[in-house]
Amino acid sequence: MSQNEALLAEKIGQKGAALKSSLASNQIFKYNLNIMSTNKSYRDLFPVTQNWTYVNHAAVGPLPKTSLEAVHQFMTDSSEHGYTAAPKWHALIARARVNVAKLIHASSSEEIAFTSSTSAGLAFVAQGVKWNKGDNLLIPDCEFPANVYPWLDLQKKGVEVRQIPTQNGKVLFEEIEKLADKKTRLISISSVQYGSGWIAPLKEIGEWCQANSVLFCVDGIQGCGAVPINVEECHIDFLAADAHKWLLGPEGTAFFYVSKRVWDQVTPSIIGWKSVQNPLDFDHIDFTLKEGAQKFEAGSDNVLGIHALNASLELLLEVGIETIHQKIVTLTQILTTLIEKEWPDTKLISPENPKERSGIVALKTTKDPNKLIEQFLNEKIYCATRRGFLRISPHFYNNDEEMELIVHKGKKFI
Repeated sequence: MSQNEALLAEKIGQKGAALKSSLASNQIFKYNLNIMSTNKSYRDLFPVTQNWTYVNHAAVGPLPKTSLEAVHQFMTDSSEHGYTAAPKWHALIARARVNVAKLIHASSSEEIAFTSSTSAGLAFVAQGVKWNKGDNLLIPDCEFPANVYPWLDLQKKGVEVRQIPTQNGKVLFEEIEKLADKKTRLISISSVQYGSGWIAPLKEIGEWCQANSVLFCVDGIQGCGAVPINVEECHIDFLAADAHKWLLGPEGTAFFYVSKRVWDQVTPSIIGWKSVQNPLDFDHIDFTLKEGAQKFEAGSDNVLGIHALNASLELLLEVGIETIHQKIVTLTQILTTLIEKEWPDTKLISPENPKERSGIVALKTTKDPNKLIEQFLNEKIYCATRRGFLRISPHFYNNDEEMELIVHKGKKFI
């Protein structure tokens, strides 16, 4: 165990310890509660904690110091050395590709492309698959718009978009089986639902897709960095995720995973000089596309953004995604346990089962959620409202004292 990990496992104060004991007695709560303590070394990497109780990672997460330093180093190199520093930058981009592959358990970094957003990655799939009139695809009826509009655009090609009915943001597997037929070509679903925080059973869905020759696409933005995802075990064909939420990176930097299994089933909708096999051979035109995911990188890299993303990835991988997930679930369990006692008129919308729980806590209140957000902001607590619910989303560097503070402050106006 590293020094950081040891610090992360230190006991918290007497009040938190009593709550730990209470939670541990709950048989459905299986996670290791020792990691709930504050790790000052990791927490100190987040200057935002000096100004805010920041629990809005499901919207936009703050940059850690390591990412800020990486950006500063890139800018300094660019200012002082210009493009002579390019070999160093290219090596870092290659390392970032490897780190993304590690994060999602891809078999090769050749399956990873960098792009501008989750929307771009999902649009690559929508526009890159060869559709036939009469085909259909399935998406849940509560998806974030990024996982809706690229598919609706296919209706002009005669592709039917079927929406899977959900219950409190949860997809029942039998509903998928009811809607699917021989014309079903693809299922696209969020790894974690942005409104409820429900974790989709990706492995179960992926196995069904594989057995029925259906493409499996995942919007990973609410899961990557907070929830373990294994694209190989789950038979995921495509996954897209932006850096700016749980990955603690900058907006406008994202990755797109394309499994080797389907490289020949999807074609880039945007072609540029970097899409081809010999992009640096400027004087000879050879329109032979790259074989792997990098054929979706049409032009110059977002080198600055990838520097920041890579630094955040290395931090997350150092801590460990399993450890991060356990810490987050523990924090949400502390939060919801306290809310149940202190906010009696509030109903939990997010799953109660820890195995289905992410870092998103969605709450139905009797008060106007938009007004509540303003009141929380006045208390230097940053959360959000989505789908008419109050949404609180802590990350691994948050601590139990902050969960108590949220409940204590909120009690005044909820």
